[in-house]
This record gives sequence, C-alpha cells and structure tokens, in this order.
Amino acid sequence: MKILAYSHRDDETEFFKKFSKEYNVEISIKSCIAFMNDEDNPWQVI
Repeated sequence: MKILAYSHRDDETEFFKKFSKEYNVEISIKSCIAFMNDEDNPWQVI
C-alpha cells in the first residue's frame, strides 16, 4: 500500500518513516505550502 502524507515539520517526517517500517507501507512525503493568491490553484504542493 502507498500513502501520500503532507508534512511541514521534521519530527512528522521521522514519525512517517517509523510508521512505514512498522506497518510495511510506502509513504510518499510532500511538503505543503498554501499560496492563496493563485486563483487557478490555491493549494500548491512543492
């Protein structure tokens, strides 16, 4: 199973790494920043 996780803190990233090993899942970690001035896409993932 693959899980997409959004994180902006280093301690959350460590948590997701431990979680993926414990439950044998692959987690794709993305940083999330909101750009509310973009009318076409108010939420952008970088």
